[in-house]
Amino acid sequence: MPLRAIWLATVVSMLLGLLDLASPIEANAIFAIPVMVLDLSYMIPIYLFQFTPGPFYMGPGVIGWVVNIVCISWALFISVIFSLPTTLPDTWENMNYVSVITIGVIILSG
Repeated sequence: MPLRAIWLATVVSMLLGLLDLASPIEANAIFAIPVMVLDLSYMIPIYLFQFTPGPFYMGPGVIGWVVNIVCISWALFISVIFSLPTTLPDTWENMNYVSVITIGVIILSG
């Protein structure tokens, strides 16, 4: 058993959990960004159709197009949901900063 790896994963998870004690709003933003970016990264090969077909490839027909549209719609929907505030009314103290951070990273990355 990889005991050191298990303890390392446990300690890192505990340290990330401490962020929630500092500020739950910022912790939610930090944990929502990877989910949003991962979903958006799935859209790139789906949209461009530039991938090597695997065993479950549905072809360029109607079923393939419908599944691609559903996948892209779902990724956009999840990105919007994770960018919304978690509590209402939205104030400066409880604003979800995921959209601000994402736009800032896009601008800085050029």
